[in-house]
Amino acid sequence: MAALSQCIERLGVPHPAIQRLAVQALVQLLSKQGTTHIYRDKHSQICLRHRSPTVVSELCRLLLGPRTFTGEQAQELFDMVLAALGAADAEVESTLVNAAVELYSSYLAAGLVQKTQKPCCAAFLLC
Repeated sequence: MAALSQCIERLGVPHPAIQRLAVQALVQLLSKQGTTHIYRDKHSQICLRHRSPTVVSELCRLLLGPRTFTGEQAQELFDMVLAALGAADAEVESTLVNAAVELYSSYLAAGLVQKTQKPCCAAFLLC
């Protein structure tokens, strides 16, 4: 836990390279701890709601990297991104919107939405 706390502290350093490394270290530590859903972890949520665009974009890059989500995982991550978007500063809004669009696109591509269902979030994202 001390290492996770150090990573969170380093997020506050006003240097983008240090912030990116802190996010990468955080995700690696969570992976090593066997956290099955990294995005559910409170530390990931701290990063996603961070005021620094560097921290938010790095976490989104790592979470949305080359991975396949189940429908439940994609929905949970999508909900978390939307919740963060609701409280986001203008500087990080576009990063979160892009993450939400990418998640929703992968959700559709995987056939997890039936053709008869309306894309409930599409109107929200286009506003």
